[in-house]
Amino acid sequence: MITDELTAAAHRWALADERAQVVLAAADPSARRRTAAPVVWVLVGSAAVAVALVVLALVLPSGAPGRTVTTTVVIAAALAGTVVQVVAAIVVRRRRGVPPAPVVALLQTRERHAVRQAFHGSRPVPEDRRRVVDAAAAQAAAGQNSSCCVCSR
Repeated sequence: MITDELTAAAHRWALADERAQVVLAAADPSARRRTAAPVVWVLVGSAAVAVALVVLALVLPSGAPGRTVTTTVVIAAALAGTVVQVVAAIVVRRRRGVPPAPVVALLQTRERHAVRQAFHGSRPVPEDRRRVVDAAAAQAAAGQNSSCCVCSR
């Protein structure tokens, strides 16, 4: 009876370790840097549009046709930029495919709890479980563990 439980637990952890290898291989730091660039462009672009509209409001008189035309052009350019960013995000998401399943999905509740405590630092991590804990932490940080208790504290 006890050996069956130990065998089942070892099998669960082995499957979790396999998933962890996949998650950690996909969690390359250079991939995270590549995804930050579009966010920076959106923020800089939004700030530029806001500054342009404020400058227009201060420089041009309220009834001037140039003010209306320029404001319309700036707003249309901002809208076009937003549409381009949304389409680019959809294309990137389709290319990447479905994110990997949660590493801890196959573990029992008490094992999930132990992983959560380990990656929050309130419990030491055994060396043979480090990969699972690191992958679970990476998934929690990326918001990919919505179906398990790892991301809740």
